[in-house]
Amino acid sequence: MSLPQKQRTEAIWEAMKAAPDGFTIYDLSLEQNDRRRAQIYLSDLVKAGYAAQNERGYELTRRPRRAPRFHSDGSEARLSKQQRLWNAMRAMKVFALRDLAMTASLPEDVIGYNTARYYSKQLLRSGYVQTVSHKRGSTRRAYRLHPCKNTGPDAPLIRADGTVFDPNV
Repeated sequence: MSLPQKQRTEAIWEAMKAAPDGFTIYDLSLEQNDRRRAQIYLSDLVKAGYAAQNERGYELTRRPRRAPRFHSDGSEARLSKQQRLWNAMRAMKVFALRDLAMTASLPEDVIGYNTARYYSKQLLRSGYVQTVSHKRGSTRRAYRLHPCKNTGPDAPLIRADGTVFDPNV
């Protein structure tokens, strides 16, 4: 049975991280039985500066916890808007929607107020987010991530039908 591509990439990444003295494509392909995928992924890692050649073959030069992701053209994939919003919610104790959108935005990929509002609203409906009392006279609502629903690093996903799927549980 073959693993989905994301799981194969994560498995290849974990095999690379587990080799402190370096690794070869042969080591990775024995581990994963997917030599071509390992070659492509390693090539992308070298181009992006995560790996370099050494006397053993290759070694990791940067070791983030999660496997770096790449587009088919070899460019590094950035985090999704939902993932960036989730990361911001986890980092901020209390947030207003405009503040959340600004915190989660990148200069090249701005998250609008309506996107932050929709994601927060869906998480509010499913119990992940709570409304907290706001200052007297203020029209801005404040929110916080429910402490029991801070389930892990992967963002809960909003499906097309509006339901929430949490990959952490």
